[in-house]
Amino acid sequence: MKAISESLVTALPPTLTSHLQTVGYQRSCSIRLRITSENRIFGKDHAQIKRNNMSKALTSFALVAVLTALLMALSLAVARHGYPYGAIGAKRLDDMADVGIFIPLAAVYFFSALLMMILPIRAAGIVLTNAADAIFWTVIVLFATIIGCLAARWAFGQSGVLTALLNWRFLFVAAVVACHLFMNELRRNILLRSLFFVVFAAATLACLFWSFAV
Repeated sequence: MKAISESLVTALPPTLTSHLQTVGYQRSCSIRLRITSENRIFGKDHAQIKRNNMSKALTSFALVAVLTALLMALSLAVARHGYPYGAIGAKRLDDMADVGIFIPLAAVYFFSALLMMILPIRAAGIVLTNAADAIFWTVIVLFATIIGCLAARWAFGQSGVLTALLNWRFLFVAAVVACHLFMNELRRNILLRSLFFVVFAAATLACLFWSFAV
């Protein structure tokens, strides 16, 4: 059979043979590229990606917190000198640093995580890169903003503001960050995928409808 197939290939015109080889090579490259991209999303390269994300998240958190603290310190200094603009700036920063925003953000994230548990790898990758990643970085930025505002107020003698760090809503920040960093492990294990599909569904509904009266 191999001899027959080789004789058929040699019997083909050189131009057609070259075209078939080119098509076969392009298809092979396409399949290899697709497998590589899928592995980068939910595969072998994810450990390195997770380390890079953790490093980038810490760097972004620290930088945003410092920038916010400087702006809050400027606003408090202006307000301390009797100018009303300082109070306006401080209020605007405080309005952005609202811990209540983490609950609806967590609902959207948990819903996207639920979809990643059941979708095929390509569709799950789209949800990861275009939805979950964006929510993750939004949570990091908002949390850093809150920490920056509290740090600036503490530096200006308002030591009582540190009790705000005990707010239970910060648990949603920890939940989103932990889920995002370990999403690959959750998806690759069939048992964990089935279990966390239920967990993410319950978390989505709780964040959306439960009053969380604590």
